Amino acid sequence: MFNVNDTVMHPGAGVCRIIQIKTETFEKQPRTYYVLTPVYESMQTKIFVPVDAERIVLRPLLTKAEIDALLQTAETVPLPRYGSEKERTEKFTDIVNSGNHAH
Repeated sequence: MFNVNDTVMHPGAGVCRIIQIKTETFEKQPRTYYVLTPVYESMQTKIFVPVDAERIVLRPLLTKAEIDALLQTAETVPLPRYGSEKERTEKFTDIVNSGNHAH
């Protein structure tokens, strides 16, 4: 679970800051939501993501050490080959959505 002021990666909006965690009733049942605002947007857009969301995966930003390790690993991993651009796009989308950077 994330906390207020955490910076996270939203799959559609990019880097966001959690500005609030609150319960709202947008549908029939009240749910607890992370209230996000995109970091690199000048407007004060608010994005509500259910804390228990399964389809929208928020993930923490990588640390510098994690990025450095990932880059070193990437140098030794052979590049996969895909039969088509569509197949490559689908695979890359799956990798990004999984949150597992070590594919």
